[in-house]
Amino acid sequence: MERVWLGGKVVELIPSIHADERGALAALAFDRHRFAAVRSFIVEAPDGARRGGHGHHRGRQLLVRLSGSIDVELRYGGTVERLTLDDRLRAVLVEPPVWASQTYRGERASLLVLCDTAYDPDDYSEDPV
Repeated sequence: MERVWLGGKVVELIPSIHADERGALAALAFDRHRFAAVRSFIVEAPDGARRGGHGHHRGRQLLVRLSGSIDVELRYGGTVERLTLDDRLRAVLVEPPVWASQTYRGERASLLVLCDTAYDPDDYSEDPV
């Protein structure tokens, strides 16, 4: 069962895990959420580094933890939620205009971000909503 935060503005995407003697494959399906990525980037940061600190007016973002753990602070409608991307919670889809920041934990923590809009500096909101 997917978990949701901030009234459904943030939703967990649960990977299906396929494991055998060769290793494991974790697959994420986006069709249920009508998410189509048009760009992506990977952030790798040292322990304690804080990144993000903004929201988007239009763009949706899928945050996928690749390594380490990443504390995520989410703000919307005067409510603050905090969650940690780790082995138990691997990916969340963040709807606009949710404001988010990430604090990286561990050596070489990294995050894959998939976006459904092209880069547009006017889409960013620095102020928590």
